[in-house]
Amino acid sequence: MRQSILVWAVLLFASVGCSSPIDTSNDMSGSAPKISAVKEVSPKEASEGIKTDVEFIDVRSESEFKAYRIDGSRNIPIDRFDETIPSLDRTKPVYLVCEVGIRSTTAAKKLAEAGFTDVRHIEGGIRAWEKAGLPVKEKE
Repeated sequence: MRQSILVWAVLLFASVGCSSPIDTSNDMSGSAPKISAVKEVSPKEASEGIKTDVEFIDVRSESEFKAYRIDGSRNIPIDRFDETIPSLDRTKPVYLVCEVGIRSTTAAKKLAEAGFTDVRHIEGGIRAWEKAGLPVKEKE
């Protein structure tokens, strides 16, 4: 039984991918959990949203973040994300970004499971951000 749950969980995570929305409200099978607190947003939508009072978190490694980043983001690497969740402001929307969307999808799920109600995952990560012509801050 335990192995079948683990296999199901791995398959579910793999089916989400880096560009699939996390909100599975259209899934009529009842097998996938609905995580409605998470919204996938385009880089353009995110660029407007982060101008307000939000938690804007880049979950890439410290070295990736130092090389280039979106101005105004703070770095919480995914390998240290769990220990940081309790210190985040639950009253603010949380925007998450990584390189292409895989690590930020993982972080978004963790926040939703921790009870955060407004989590935004930037579709395609910082690569999509750059491709959309939005600015990044280079290493100083």
